[in-house]
Amino acid sequence: MIGKHKYVSIAFFTGIFLFYFFIAFQTPYTGDDWTWGTQRGMNRLENNFADYNGRYLSNMIEILATRFAWLRYLVMSIFATALVYVIGSVTGQANRMLYWLLAFLFMLLLPTDIYAQTFGWTAGFVNYVPSMVLLILYIMMIKNIFSEQPPTYQKWQVYAAVPLGLSTQLIVEHVTLFSLFVAGMVMLYTFMVHKRFYLVHLVYLLSSVIGAVIMFSNSAYWNILSGQDKHAYREINNGTDAGFLSKAYDVFSGDMYRYLFIDNPSIHLFIGAMVVILIVGVVSKSGFVNFFWKPIVLLTVVGFLLYVLAFQHMLGNAYLGALTNDAEAIISAFYFIAITLSVIVFVKDQHIRNRLLLYLFGIVLLSAPFAYVTPYGPRAALASYIFMVLFGLELFAYNKTLHAWRTKPLRSVLIGLVTAAVVMYANIFSVIGHANQERLDYLNGQVAANKAQIYLPDLPFSSFMWFSSPPDEHFNTMFKRFNDVPENVEIRFIPYTEWKRRQ
Repeated sequence: MIGKHKYVSIAFFTGIFLFYFFIAFQTPYTGDDWTWGTQRGMNRLENNFADYNGRYLSNMIEILATRFAWLRYLVMSIFATALVYVIGSVTGQANRMLYWLLAFLFMLLLPTDIYAQTFGWTAGFVNYVPSMVLLILYIMMIKNIFSEQPPTYQKWQVYAAVPLGLSTQLIVEHVTLFSLFVAGMVMLYTFMVHKRFYLVHLVYLLSSVIGAVIMFSNSAYWNILSGQDKHAYREINNGTDAGFLSKAYDVFSGDMYRYLFIDNPSIHLFIGAMVVILIVGVVSKSGFVNFFWKPIVLLTVVGFLLYVLAFQHMLGNAYLGALTNDAEAIISAFYFIAITLSVIVFVKDQHIRNRLLLYLFGIVLLSAPFAYVTPYGPRAALASYIFMVLFGLELFAYNKTLHAWRTKPLRSVLIGLVTAAVVMYANIFSVIGHANQERLDYLNGQVAANKAQIYLPDLPFSSFMWFSSPPDEHFNTMFKRFNDVPENVEIRFIPYTEWKRRQ
């Protein structure tokens, strides 16, 4: 039986790898990829990325990925597959296939805005996906601290903690900061619970500190702090305490609450269902809990879900005018507080409660830096989304154990949902890949014919990619350089259907 499960697992992840390889193959270079793939990318490398950023590892991967397409396909398919593996594995003890299916499904249900700036954009992918894979690998390594028994480790894990800690820190800033928090929290937690420190935790903490120092020693961060950054889109709030709180609220009520809550119905429907099942299934000895906390938490969670799934569509956009964003941000905040209270009050196993609280901290702390440093966009929400998935799966596992659920029927449903989503993505990216090849072939033909002005099509399903057509003159120039188009050639982009009519 063990051998059969092993072969099924290998076949499952081989299928996921081939799926993501196909998607990567069909996904064109977009946005900043054109810049990284030109001499400007090499200039950044030659200057050791001075005044640019301290994402040394992901920058070097991007430089290689924009020059060797086969490497891009491998990097994207390997890390996308690994992400599904680690998300499912960090939770599932028995019947891991169920958790892998859930993890894969929620990656397929990723909101389009977030997908476009991560999986649909090579530069975004190399920053935001590998960093999470490496972070969750460490969480997998230390999840045994959440147990009555003292954790045990093998010697190889101590050695592995060095490259793991260093590499996690050299990819993207908010994950670097949260990794430091996790490393410190693990040391403190094991000392408080297990009354000792562990070498593997200390090695990871030191490696994380060294990696963070390397990253933030880049002159770009001092320039941002001092307001002298030459990249105008990056800035920092240097105001008073009141100014900082006001800025944090402005960011949360601007775009953040939408990317984390309102525009994520699938994961919150799952989390909300798990919370309702948890609360309904627990009878407290306290009348205050049963007749006060329970109704409040249930009303808040169910009310939020009804709003996201139905009411906001019925009410339409800006139904409260300028106060609409404030109302939705407050609703989202109360929902998150209710979720947190449900864990603290109704999860009786303290070790599982602590794991759930770690994931809730992750949701907040992985987004918190963007209240201080801008810009904040959909790509920045990926890490918090992944921690929502981790939280949902952990709570599902707790409910499953509590209620002794039979999961075989659910697994069949999940297989059907995953298959449908895979077919949808394959169809969408087949169209994108074909149209992109058409565009490149036409461009090369027009350049060879010495055309002074060339009309190119926008790609279909452009919402699944970040800047698949240049949005301004800078990106237009980078697009031409990346594709070896003479500088004096004028390129204009028109809708795909209009371009087809012209052919």
